[in-house]
Amino acid sequence: MNSIRAILAMLLLLPSLFASAKEVTDTLYSAENDRVIVTYSIVQKGNRVDFEIKNVRKLLGDEHRRKYGKDLGKILTMFFDGIGVGKDVRFTGVTPDIITLPSKASYTNSSDGYFIVEQWPALSFDLEDTRGKCFSIPLYLVHYERKQHYKILCSCGNLEVTIPTGATKSSTGASSSASSSKPSSRQRGVELIEIEEGLDEAQEQALNLIKSIYKDLPEQNALPMSSTLKRKIDNLIDLQSKIKKEEISKKIDEVLEAYNAKEKELQKATAEANEKKADDDAFNSCNTQEAYEQYVKQHPDGSHVEEAKAKADELKTQAEEEAASKKRRNIWMIIGGVLLAILLFVGNQAMQSFRNIRTQRSMMQMQQDATKRAQSMAQNKAKSEIRKQTNKAVGQVKKKSQTALRDTADKVKSNKGNKRMSI
Repeated sequence: MNSIRAILAMLLLLPSLFASAKEVTDTLYSAENDRVIVTYSIVQKGNRVDFEIKNVRKLLGDEHRRKYGKDLGKILTMFFDGIGVGKDVRFTGVTPDIITLPSKASYTNSSDGYFIVEQWPALSFDLEDTRGKCFSIPLYLVHYERKQHYKILCSCGNLEVTIPTGATKSSTGASSSASSSKPSSRQRGVELIEIEEGLDEAQEQALNLIKSIYKDLPEQNALPMSSTLKRKIDNLIDLQSKIKKEEISKKIDEVLEAYNAKEKELQKATAEANEKKADDDAFNSCNTQEAYEQYVKQHPDGSHVEEAKAKADELKTQAEEEAASKKRRNIWMIIGGVLLAILLFVGNQAMQSFRNIRTQRSMMQMQQDATKRAQSMAQNKAKSEIRKQTNKAVGQVKKKSQTALRDTADKVKSNKGNKRMSI
């Protein structure tokens, strides 16, 4: 058994002649309780050091989740190797620090001056010697505001990267670098656990389970936890009674404590998510001033209180403006009605006066016509009387003439009987 382990150890040491590498998962915290879990690989080949991001996960604190919960796609993680390098990109908010490399390291700055961790960036530099050193990468949460504009929200502490000096197994570790508080043992993440010589099968199995559990814990982001992880926990609990070595028993207690802490954390996150959903649903169902005011009363600590107050004030102002506008309309309608009545009265009086004038003119015209008719009738009557008298006189004269002629004729006739007369 020992010989096999010796052979395996020699095989593991062979790559160290050419390169030393390890993969680490580190958890960082911000002052606002945001959490960033970064998995990276660090490789040293001679004097050359290659650093590459493998994965990143973000868990926002209450403040940023409340503000950017509906816009998580625009929340990014960044680090910088130069300030103000990019000409077309603008950064506002917190002033960032740049990466700190080992002394006398040979490094060429990037053209942009920043790296987006979600794009799994890599950087390389050369060392003057190959002795183990470390370098620091300050990480920041950033919100993409609009075209080529980023707002740096907060610092998540420094990612302390240790450059390996010998071959180690792929492992994970946590060095919470929060600027405001130090993480407890429940927040440490995966420790570097080496399997020592002379351990029995139960102890080796327990250490392997501990490493595997530590590796799986950061991947649990919702309840229920994965059935595979639960089986590992159950197996570790079954092995615990067989472990006599105090150091390993302590590691088992720590990983079980980390598991329970993770479960409580997820329960809290689930409760917060449910509470947030209920809060969001209550807010989204509001559409009147009374509903928004009721939301503020029922959810004094809700994430939409300020917005609900603003909406209620806006609707109140809108209602007051509508009432004032309606009042103005009514006043103008009254004024318009009065003016219309006045115009109708004046128009009626004008029409009445016009009709009176027309009537007077008609009466005058009728009087004039009657006078003319009377004058015409008098003239006609006078003319008729004149003609009558004239005719009468003419008739009398004519009659007298005729009578005289008849008398003369009668005399002539009577004279013819007596004697002939010559005329």
